[in-house]
Amino acid sequence: MGVHQREVWRALASAVPPERKRPERERPKLAPALPFIDAILEADRRAPRKQRHTARRIWTRLRREKPEIVVGESTVREYVRQRKQAMGLLGMRSLSRSPTILATKRRWTGTRPKRVLGEEQMCAV
Repeated sequence: MGVHQREVWRALASAVPPERKRPERERPKLAPALPFIDAILEADRRAPRKQRHTARRIWTRLRREKPEIVVGESTVREYVRQRKQAMGLLGMRSLSRSPTILATKRRWTGTRPKRVLGEEQMCAV
């Protein structure tokens, strides 16, 4: 069958597979930029919501103010998202994309009030 006996035993012990171990990786390219990014995010904590830095703006400032640090925009974007979430700086737009928040919609029934000879009655459209 191509399945090791040890895997069969694990499957019989629990129907839910164990959570995969994700090793914490080093960030050799991002490490020199972390104090700079954290300082910006800390200043954003005191700034009004509309004046906070986006990940793109932080990356642009990093390239302009610290040209010796070469790091990709997606790397900065991922780190900024994680830090903002940890610091509680995410806005409502980010929270609305969360899979845990559900919204219900009202269903339109296809009826509307209509006046006929002074009486109100519901009729189908």
